[in-house]
Amino acid sequence: MAQERHAYVDAARGFAMLLVFLSHFGEGYFAAEPARRWTLEMIGMVASPTFIILSGFLVGLLATTSPRTFPTFRLKLLDRGLFLLVIGHVLCAGAHAWMYGGFVHALSLAYITDTIAICVIIGPFLVNRWRGEARLICAGAMYLGAWGLSVFWMPAELWVRVGKDFLLGSIDPVGILYGYPIAPWLAIYLLGSAVGDYAGRAHCSGNEREVNAVLLRAAIGSLFAALMVKGAYKAAAFFYPLDGSSLLYELSNPFTRVPPSPVYVGLFAGLGLLLIWALHQLHRSEICRSMINTIATIGRASLFAFILQYYLYLVVIYSLRAVLPGPAIAWYVLSVMGLYAACAVWDRRGWNRWLTVGFSTVSVPARITPAPQWTRT
Repeated sequence: MAQERHAYVDAARGFAMLLVFLSHFGEGYFAAEPARRWTLEMIGMVASPTFIILSGFLVGLLATTSPRTFPTFRLKLLDRGLFLLVIGHVLCAGAHAWMYGGFVHALSLAYITDTIAICVIIGPFLVNRWRGEARLICAGAMYLGAWGLSVFWMPAELWVRVGKDFLLGSIDPVGILYGYPIAPWLAIYLLGSAVGDYAGRAHCSGNEREVNAVLLRAAIGSLFAALMVKGAYKAAAFFYPLDGSSLLYELSNPFTRVPPSPVYVGLFAGLGLLLIWALHQLHRSEICRSMINTIATIGRASLFAFILQYYLYLVVIYSLRAVLPGPAIAWYVLSVMGLYAACAVWDRRGWNRWLTVGFSTVSVPARITPAPQWTRT
């Protein structure tokens, strides 16, 4: 029942996966054509903020709508996060080894799954203790603090600088380029959890129109914030000469990801929230519900799909790209059909239960109680 009620969340995750498929198809198929590869990667840039926002949104939503079962769900997320950090990291490295200099080098890289893992380990504990308003304030402070320290804190020791890149991000990183620094992305996760908290209150009161309004206000607010920051840069550039290396340029660049710029977060997180809003609207329609539930199949198997598509695009498609006949779009469509079929089997068999390190079987201590919630009146 819960799965049906929140199928729009799984569908949003499924749509985000389609964008991931497109981006990584371009990475493998157009490996020797940087312009086409870059175009597909830009289209797929909405996927990462959408995944983080969705993860936080679902946690905030379930903490409010299902407080009795939330401690168990929180433990399941801890288990999944540990799986991602250990086994998931190795699986991602195995796929990247073919294109990026061998398994040892690929193992030293950091992937978005690592950041998602840390978010789903830490985030639910904060959701359990802080209300949505407090998490919203914390998210803003964490994001601004991460940017401030990233720009103005310049430690001399190499190991401290590497740690800074990992936790905060840096415009001028050293060592391993960590594309998804922890603090700013955890802030985005907490932002999503606050939106989920507000949507959960509306769910509990039976007001689905208010759920729509919450999602739409969050999306418009996010896009408006991005527009304001970009407008401020344009206004400053009109009066003062600014080059591409200035701090204002980095803050207003929609493609600055390390750390994620306000315009990048506002634009792509806003588009992700608009996607969730649209799917929530469509899921209420009998005509569209079948389509939504179909796409939700990919969303429910998203981790499996994410790992599988890496091997399909970065190993198989990359290796065969020179001999594949026909247009690229045909191979993309065929690949998506194959991935969907695999996800359908995975979901139907319930094989997500194997994505674990065993923590989800541990009993939840009786002393764990969820934070005050809102119930139907």
